[in-house]
Parts: sequence; structure tokens; C-alpha cells
Amino acid sequence: MRKEPFGVGSFVHVIKRGARGLPIVRDKKDRERFLYILAHTNDTYEPENWFRDIIIAGRPSFERPASWPEQE
Repeated sequence: MRKEPFGVGSFVHVIKRGARGLPIVRDKKDRERFLYILAHTNDTYEPENWFRDIIIAGRPSFERPASWPEQE
């Protein structure tokens, strides 16, 4: 269990998922969603529905939505 707190900009080494050591992602689509989560939630701003916000303009992108404040 991690003892020191972590926040925006922290590095966390993730190699397995859960106590059984399952792979972090199951397939290509799961990997893409995981990367979107990392890119869009490493911030102090917490959108109500981050995934909906990034797909409003079309297909998901790693670009920050214009409606969000500047990333800290």
C-alpha cells in the first residue's frame, strides 16, 4: 500500500491490475481508454463526465477540450 500521497504530476509505476496480477488492459480499445484516462484526469479540474467532453467534437482525442480551464 502506498504511504506517501500522490497528486497531479506524480509518477506511478503500474505493472499489474489487482491482487491476481491481471494485465492492465485487455485489448486495444481498453488500452486507448486507459491512456485517455491518464491524459485527461491528471489535473485538479474534475469534469462531471470527462469522456463525453472529449467526444463532443468528434472522435476521442488527447487534445484538451476548449471548454476546460488550462491544465495545472
